[in-house]
Amino acid sequence: MKPEELEALDLLRQEFKLEFAADPDLNQIIEQLADQVAYYLEHKPDLLFSYFYRMDIDEQDVAHVLNFPQEEPVNILLAKMIFYRQVARAQTKLHYRQSPIEWDFQDDPYSS
Repeated sequence: MKPEELEALDLLRQEFKLEFAADPDLNQIIEQLADQVAYYLEHKPDLLFSYFYRMDIDEQDVAHVLNFPQEEPVNILLAKMIFYRQVARAQTKLHYRQSPIEWDFQDDPYSS
């Protein structure tokens, strides 16, 4: 897996409590995430939509998947949207990662 996919997987493990054996492939990730999405759609749709909002997944894209006939099951399409959005976020995070700021408080003119 690419570094951004591993980073996305870590984020998804936390958010959706996903558990994998060793090194999962993309199909395993989507499958497990799709199961979680199906559960949230049925039992906790408000929480799922708040996840979409926090992940900055386009509302119109979600509405399109939910309101129009699709070739794939809705939960799988939404799982793919979630995964690829998290990959995009991870790419940005990795690309713009900054090293920690080192500050010498002894030289700080504002410290007392």
